Amino acid sequence: MATMTIQLDREDRAYVPGEPITGRVQWDLDQGSERVTVRLIWQTSGKGNRDTGVVNETQWDRVPLSGERAFDFPGVEGPYSFSGKLITVGWLIEAVAEPGEGYAEQSFSVSPTGSEVAI
Repeated sequence: MATMTIQLDREDRAYVPGEPITGRVQWDLDQGSERVTVRLIWQTSGKGNRDTGVVNETQWDRVPLSGERAFDFPGVEGPYSFSGKLITVGWLIEAVAEPGEGYAEQSFSVSPTGSEVAI
C-alpha cells in the first residue's frame, strides 16, 4: 500500500498573509512513479458550486520508491480562510505520485490572525 505524508514546518498550521508555506513530503510507494507533484491550493465548500484554485506547484521527476523532499512556497495574500453559513474557504497542500496511488493532503489557514475567520 502506497503511503504519503505532508508535514508543515508550522505545527499550528496557521499562516498570516505573505508568510512562506514550507514543509516536507515523505512517500513510500508500491510501484515506481514518474514524478511527485506538490500543489498549493485554495478551495470552497458549502452550498452551490465547489471552486478550486491552484496557486503554485512544484514537482520532482524520477523519484525513488521511498523518499522525502522539502517544499517552499511563497506566501499568499488571500483569499483568507473563513467559515460562513453558506460557504467555507480553506487552504491545503496536496501531494500526488503520478502515475500511482500515492496521495496526501494537509489543510492550513491563512488570515491576518492566522486562524480561520468565522463569518
